[in-house]
Amino acid sequence: MISTTFSTEQMGRQDCANMVEMWEMDGELGAMEDDLIKIYLVLAGRSHAEFLRKGKMIKLNCLEGLDWRQAFGIHLWWINWGGFLEDAIESFSDDVAAGRAASPESHVFEQLIRLACSPSHQVEAVLDAAGMLSPNPLDAHLSWHLWSLLRALGYHTMSPAAEQRLHQSYAAQLTASELWHLAIFVLSHISHDQCRSVAIREVLERMSLTARSQHYDKILAICEIPHEWISAAKFIKAKAQGNLEAACSHALSAGNYPAALQLFADEVAPNAIAMGDLHRLRPLAERMEKAADRITGWGAIGQIYADYCILKTMDDEDDTEENEEKLHQLVESISTRIQAPIFKTPIQRYTFFSTLVLVILFYRSQSDMLSSIVV
Repeated sequence: MISTTFSTEQMGRQDCANMVEMWEMDGELGAMEDDLIKIYLVLAGRSHAEFLRKGKMIKLNCLEGLDWRQAFGIHLWWINWGGFLEDAIESFSDDVAAGRAASPESHVFEQLIRLACSPSHQVEAVLDAAGMLSPNPLDAHLSWHLWSLLRALGYHTMSPAAEQRLHQSYAAQLTASELWHLAIFVLSHISHDQCRSVAIREVLERMSLTARSQHYDKILAICEIPHEWISAAKFIKAKAQGNLEAACSHALSAGNYPAALQLFADEVAPNAIAMGDLHRLRPLAERMEKAADRITGWGAIGQIYADYCILKTMDDEDDTEENEEKLHQLVESISTRIQAPIFKTPIQRYTFFSTLVLVILFYRSQSDMLSSIVV
């Protein structure tokens, strides 16, 4: 019956309104069944009515027993037929305020409807309503994905501070499940450059002790973050595991030059020289030398180790003029630096004497220049 009447367009609606008004004036509503009256009221664009029945005032509510979505549907499709969404929201809100319709209690659907009506409606209200759907008050996954969708649709009313709290909350959930790459992807949406960098690096540090190469590969596959940050995380793990050579290499890649120099001069180079493992040391020594202009104190502390390593691993059978010149340059560099030793540890002092012996032997083989070395 309702569907048939609905198809009669606006003329049928006005006819129903006139008919209901006539029944009210004639006092005939009291003789009709409640359900039939409700049908005509809705078709007439009304949600309620008051009339006398056997001397008693009857307040008939067409929305009685309906949940808020059904009640809003009545307003949208019948009471405000042919009108705007804003009109349905307004009339529905009036019924909610009067107690005739069930309250949506800030349900996410209602908040989305209000946002559709008013682009200035606070996105935070929508996301807060989405969060209420989860039994866990700390669950931010639905809120974050809804935020992402709304932002893609052009809703930018949320403050940067509120957005950052949302990103950090959801990222915390993801890190708790060790979904490191997804957590960093979420944090990459923080608008403030410094806050974004700090948040991402904190996650990288947190994951560093348990992370494997594939974890970093996943991160780099979906996030554009500096490789130096990855190297900094790997440095933490290598140092904690006592792999000082790897720690030095990662510190150098991360641009942590003070740490790289300290490890190279105090641990890695002296140990390699003492163990005679210079061919393994040479690639790292050459990398350190290429970054020498960015490493404060390299000339005073680290250069002598690099020179010694390169000198000892040079091709003895290469008697070209270029190789001879390189050999002399290395010995001159070592002899200059060895006169002011700053070695602190036993292994460094052992390396110092090894280097000293090498220089003495070289000078003896070349000329009588031993007196020029101050021991």
